[in-house]
Amino acid sequence: MNPYEGIPQAADETGDASSSDSESQSDHKVQSFSQDNAVEYSRRDQVHRIAKRRTWGLLFTILLVSLTFAILIIWKQKGYVPNSSKTLFNFLSTVLSLALGINFSEAFKGLAKIMRWKFLATERHTARELDLILGSDNFLDVAALGKESRSKHRILSICVSWILLFLCATAAVSLVSLTYDFDSGSDYHNIYVTPDNVQAPDLSSGATTYIYRGFREPQNASKQFCGQKDSRSQRCMWMWAHQNLGKGASSIFYRCPITISNVSNTVDKRQQVPDDVALLAAASIGVNGLVDANVTENHRIKADKYYRSPWEIHYHDAGDVGANMAEFAIGSISHMASRNPHVSFRGNLTHLGQRLDPHWESAIPLLLVIIAAHFALFTAAVFASKSVVITDDSPLAIARLLRPLVDVLGDSGTTMSGKEIGKKIGEKEEFKQGVVYGPRKDTSLEIYRLDIGKDTRTADGWPGGRHPDGTYQ
Repeated sequence: MNPYEGIPQAADETGDASSSDSESQSDHKVQSFSQDNAVEYSRRDQVHRIAKRRTWGLLFTILLVSLTFAILIIWKQKGYVPNSSKTLFNFLSTVLSLALGINFSEAFKGLAKIMRWKFLATERHTARELDLILGSDNFLDVAALGKESRSKHRILSICVSWILLFLCATAAVSLVSLTYDFDSGSDYHNIYVTPDNVQAPDLSSGATTYIYRGFREPQNASKQFCGQKDSRSQRCMWMWAHQNLGKGASSIFYRCPITISNVSNTVDKRQQVPDDVALLAAASIGVNGLVDANVTENHRIKADKYYRSPWEIHYHDAGDVGANMAEFAIGSISHMASRNPHVSFRGNLTHLGQRLDPHWESAIPLLLVIIAAHFALFTAAVFASKSVVITDDSPLAIARLLRPLVDVLGDSGTTMSGKEIGKKIGEKEEFKQGVVYGPRKDTSLEIYRLDIGKDTRTADGWPGGRHPDGTYQ
């Protein structure tokens, strides 16, 4: 019985050998297994170690997704915010998106570094395919592997699926920024204030309000202020509108109380509209002058303008008439604020803000899909580590495995590319059937040694279809 399973027989002292292609190859055949640098391999321990390592990446993804949820909720609750707050949100969301994309990419690379050993252990590959599979954490190498193995439909389909899966995952992370918008404010509900220099119309002696063109002062026209018993009564004016239906029909009179409220959120009394000016504004729609035989045609045209303008009341109900009066009143205040001389002082300057509007119907499913996708990568990595020995990612560790393979080149090939080396090795007769990654066993010492060779068993050739536990040299 041969104690070195899967190992070509070494030459005896007479020079006979079961297989010998070159002096260099014979020098590197296994004569016996040493127990130096031996370690115990346990499939359970490996799974636990890899699961622990991949868990940190999964937890980091969950943290980043949670922080993304958090800033969406916080800025949604802020309502309308200034540009500085929007800039801060954009900065935080960009950092989180970049971190999420990088972490997701590392998860793919980490899975590729585990899955490559499973692929190499389950079937034979050419030296060129071996080189590309070892570099499968680079998506250009995955694409090159698909091209190199296009006649092997299984490998080609895996390469295409892997690239598409990565592109979809990357797109999902990028789409997070499309699940929310910033709406610009358009009215007084959408403002915020900042301390700054503000202006108000100057209502001191000698200034004009630009809201009165009549011959009588409305504030002195009547002392019957709307019937209220509080301070609002000093800022309210009963206004009348006459609608002549013509052709002998009875006239209709509309009676509406127009009140000019105090200015809210002021910090200086100069920002308030005085009572007398408020009454002028309330009556402004009706102080266009009186019409009689002694006035000029110019005045008559001005007095009649309401019958040929949006302010006329024909075909309107009482609500529309009252709205006309109120709109004209507040318009006169606005006209005064823009045309009067101004005074400046420190106050609260108003700005139109911007409000975050998350699209929860797309944001929540998308972020949950990102977590689910990373969990799928985590599960695949743990599952792959159950059946084969996962070699360390270190270039030195991988170089140690490749030594018997590249030694067929002798002392040459130090400046050759990986593609050229793979082609040279593939031309050797003993490697034309491909190579497999797996352990060899010394039955006398019960020691295993990992190898990449032409006659190494596939994982299916071992009991249970997986690499055995035990001492590895």
